[in-house]
Amino acid sequence: MGANRGWRSPASCWLPLTLIEAPASLYAGAMVGQALFPSVPMCPLLAAGALIAGVYIFFGGLSAVVINDALQAAMIMIGGILVLVLAWQAVPCWVSNPVAVSAVVGVTLLAAAVVVWWW
Repeated sequence: MGANRGWRSPASCWLPLTLIEAPASLYAGAMVGQALFPSVPMCPLLAAGALIAGVYIFFGGLSAVVINDALQAAMIMIGGILVLVLAWQAVPCWVSNPVAVSAVVGVTLLAAAVVVWWW
């Protein structure tokens, strides 16, 4: 029983990634493509997305994927900070309520600590 456990762990990570995340990403890209090009059917957009991703990974290699992930992480963090600032400015009652201010500041600092620790 212990010998079978070695192959199950990598397979349990690879299988959901292949069967759920990759098709969902392709479908999401095709949905964006349909929003931009409403006259184009879904299947050619899915095929184009798969082809573009495959060519990008093949010619760029794993280092291109790593650089892409790092850039996306930075953009997500910048976007999160931007949303926080815009939300802070949009709700004027937070300034007059010290309890709300301390709660928002505490949650923000906690979120920042988690992001820095996770990254």
